[in-house]
Amino acid sequence: MPKAASTFALTRFALLAGALLFAACSDDSSPTKSTPPPSGPEAVPDFSIQDVNPNSARSGEMVSPRDYLGSVSAWYFGHAT
Repeated sequence: MPKAASTFALTRFALLAGALLFAACSDDSSPTKSTPPPSGPEAVPDFSIQDVNPNSARSGEMVSPRDYLGSVSAWYFGHAT
């Protein structure tokens, strides 16, 4: 590729990259649209379920989110009927 064509392609690429960067950084929010502030975490409905993990310390026991208040917990429902 001749040097002039190479310089033109590089310039075109730099302009395109700059335009994309500028578009990605623009503020799309408008003063007419307002969203209410988050109200905070929502309460999880209370439930209990049997721990069927044979490797768990509480295997066979009924467990509830209330058992883990103040701790980070994850609940996975692999099969629901």
